[in-house]
Amino acid sequence: VLIISIIFVGIFAYLAEMAFRSLRFVGSGKKSKDSKGSGAIILIAIVVTAIAYLLSMLLRFGISRKREYLADAGAAEMTKRPYALASALRKISGDPYIEAVESRDVAQLFINNPTPSAHKSASWDNLFATHPPIEKRIELLEQFV
Repeated sequence: VLIISIIFVGIFAYLAEMAFRSLRFVGSGKKSKDSKGSGAIILIAIVVTAIAYLLSMLLRFGISRKREYLADAGAAEMTKRPYALASALRKISGDPYIEAVESRDVAQLFINNPTPSAHKSASWDNLFATHPPIEKRIELLEQFV
C-alpha cells in the first residue's frame, strides 16, 4: 500500500509539473478570437497546480509519518523490548541540538521532528510534520506490552 501511495504521489507531482511547464506555450501562437481565454486558462492551471502540489506534499508527509509508526512497530516486535525503545525516544526528544537544525531538507533524516512550530496546534502541526509526535509514538510502543 505504501509503495502504491508513493508512486501515486510521484505521478501526481510529475503531472502538475508538466502542466505548469506547458503554460509557457499557451497563447504563444497567432492572436485570434480563440486566444482571448488563455489568461483564464493560465490562471486556472496555476491554481490547480498549486493545489496539486499542496496535496502531494501532505500525502508525502502522511506517508512518512505512517512509515515511522510501522518502523516503531517492527522494532518493538524484533527486539521484544518496546519499553527500551520508548526510553530511547524519550532521551532523543530531550536533545536540545535537534531544535537547532533549521534546514527542512534534512528533516526526514531525524527520528524526532526537528522543526517544531512556535504555536502548538495539534491538527496543523501533525498535518505538516514529517514525523509523528514523540509522545504518541511512546504511547503506541507502551501498548505492545
